[in-house]
Amino acid sequence: ANSWAKSAAGLGYFAVADIGGFVESTVNSPKVAGALGLTDVKTSCVGGNLLNLIQADNKLLALLKLIVDAKQNLMCDDPSENYFMDFVHPAERIQRLFGYYSREVIMAAKSGKQLPPNEDTLLALVSKYNLGGAVAKPVRV
Repeated sequence: ANSWAKSAAGLGYFAVADIGGFVESTVNSPKVAGALGLTDVKTSCVGGNLLNLIQADNKLLALLKLIVDAKQNLMCDDPSENYFMDFVHPAERIQRLFGYYSREVIMAAKSGKQLPPNEDTLLALVSKYNLGGAVAKPVRV
């Protein structure tokens, strides 16, 4: 992408927000999760334990847990504490962090710099934009 951008006529600046690196850095960082107030980075809020059933070695035990805790397994009590809203989509706090990260990537590109999605960068953004707490709706970035 960067080599294409260099040859694109009239392109003032170009930036790539590393989604894979962002997800890897956020999922694997207890510090980032803690700063955001996340308590669960493994299951999703909607149907989270269905994925556990699919991935479980002991399917019978996982199925029993799914049935016994049906209410919690269908929808979590507090979506603001989960990394994932469903199997694919990140929940609100992660989406907000990615939005601000993307903004900062663009601002860095304007200065000819890059901004890796590492733990230090993401913790600084959580602090800068006060992303660890509840947000009044609607939110404006």
